[in-house]
Amino acid sequence: RIMLLDPRGDGARARAMSLPIPDVTPERFREQTRASIDFLKELLGPRVKVAFIYLPYSFAVHPEDVVRFPGVGPEDVPISRARIQGGVEAIEKNSGAIDILVNNAALFAPLHHTRVQDIDVDLWDKVFAINVRGSFLMVKHAVPHMIARKYGKIVNIGSGTVYKGLPGMLHYTASKGAIATFTRTLSRELGEHGICVNTLAPGLVDLQVNGGDGAS
Repeated sequence: RIMLLDPRGDGARARAMSLPIPDVTPERFREQTRASIDFLKELLGPRVKVAFIYLPYSFAVHPEDVVRFPGVGPEDVPISRARIQGGVEAIEKNSGAIDILVNNAALFAPLHHTRVQDIDVDLWDKVFAINVRGSFLMVKHAVPHMIARKYGKIVNIGSGTVYKGLPGMLHYTASKGAIATFTRTLSRELGEHGICVNTLAPGLVDLQVNGGDGAS
């Protein structure tokens, strides 16, 4: 997950979003991350800064492009309220406003097809902690700043599996179903404050993590 900060001259606005971290070699990761940052700079302007919330290869980008999400180590996906709140407040104070938040962190790749009666309860809780609680906490602590500015965009990454189910992956699909409902309710609750909330529900992508060759 990455957060993009784009102070537009007067520092009044910033951009925040997240992108998936593919399971690739450090060299390919560096190459893909560099390309992503170059694209976002072209899209949002050359002053974009990137705050990595989760970054396994910290050497992947040049220091001038990076703003660290405070209190989060290189292998963390933060689900602690204190850590997320502290990170959001520090970025708002030191790096610029967060206008756009994209919640993309999710536990999927390590999961195995498991029938409902065999799903470990601790694993179920972990999936929901990362896939749902993490998104809730990011929104909870970013939204007050958006409300104060009467502007904000929130995009929650869902899954196409929500609409037809995926046998053996109940823990994952149920968590993404929660994200769909989370988004619908948020959009009605926050619309009056000038905050737009949407879900993107992608289908399966041919990546090595999904058993493909990553060529498509």
